[in-house]
Amino acid sequence: MRRLEITPEMFQKHLASYDDGIMRGLEELIDGKSLRKRNMAKKGFVACKTNLIDGCKNKSFEWLYVFRVWKFCRRFRSPCGVLGFGPKMLERSARQFARFDRRLIKRFGRKSPEYKSWLKGKKKVESLFNYDAFSAGEKLVFEEDANILYFHWEEKPQWSGWLFLKELGASTCSYCNSDGVFTLKYEQQVKENKGQKKQRVIKHKKSELDHFWPRAEFPFLGLSLYNLVPSCTRCNRNIKGANYEPLGEMVHPYSHDFHDGAKFYAVFKDYKGLTHPNDTGVDVIIDRPTGPHSVDLAKRAKKSAEFFHLEEVYNQIYEPEVNDVVRKVLYFPESYLADLRKRYPGIDESVLNRMTLGTSLNPADINKLPHEKLRQDIHSQLWIHSSVTKSCTCGRTR
Repeated sequence: MRRLEITPEMFQKHLASYDDGIMRGLEELIDGKSLRKRNMAKKGFVACKTNLIDGCKNKSFEWLYVFRVWKFCRRFRSPCGVLGFGPKMLERSARQFARFDRRLIKRFGRKSPEYKSWLKGKKKVESLFNYDAFSAGEKLVFEEDANILYFHWEEKPQWSGWLFLKELGASTCSYCNSDGVFTLKYEQQVKENKGQKKQRVIKHKKSELDHFWPRAEFPFLGLSLYNLVPSCTRCNRNIKGANYEPLGEMVHPYSHDFHDGAKFYAVFKDYKGLTHPNDTGVDVIIDRPTGPHSVDLAKRAKKSAEFFHLEEVYNQIYEPEVNDVVRKVLYFPESYLADLRKRYPGIDESVLNRMTLGTSLNPADINKLPHEKLRQDIHSQLWIHSSVTKSCTCGRTR
């Protein structure tokens, strides 16, 4: 809901772990060289003959795919590296490679040897842009003049998916703002081999990072920082999935602010909701802001709300929370707040608001607290500093 920010320090850590190794790996593959892997032996790393990624046959369609990726990365590589492409460049690259796919399918068909070879190229690129290694805190290492590429796990990694999510500072799903996201660190007793004593090891668990442009279709975007979005399982897997057709028309969490393009409004089915606090005759709708706003951003926010079914999610799954927000705004008079200020001199206004209204009313907290945008929007719609008259419409009816 709130625009996310990636700091320069996060960029530096990410590029230091993967960028150079990925470019070197792409160059070796299009030269027809296989990338060997290293296995952990008792005395340390030992090079083995097993291939991590087989080299591409010259001028084949798998070679063509890897070559296209390498050419695109080399052409548009910025000071932020291959993995620092911004949202506009991500969209541009996704559209370009989607066109390649459509042309190949139209000419040869999905079951043709040419298209199957193209898909092999995708698999090779996916093995190189390895998101699972990033999640596990493994660093991509490439040995000079040996064609040995390996993901080296460190006991105390300097960079990982867990650290990325923690430094990003998001505490709720970037799409629905209802479910929380987390980074957990805890100790657990494990036994590596039979006969050994259990040892205490530190475990790291985190919420999902959604690939805004799905890595199944665009594997070269699997490690792009601007393509990694904190999300809940419902939005990531159950609703979004691998669908990428409407993404270019939607709000991107790193370049747009959904909060400025759309607002929640409470709509009462009848006027009993104003006088009977136990009634549940209220729905929420998502519409453009009533004040000045960007038309393009409002369209993107509307498209995002429709794509993730936000109105249905809030009115069905979170109906009790919606009604609780409305009741608190309508039935807590200003005199009650004034009394609390007298009882607790110097109390912070955000704390007072959380105690009474359930919201801090601080826009900076929208992506940090579940349902915070819903609460702030409904408060701004309904709250008038009078215990008798309060606005309850937004100009639309059910």
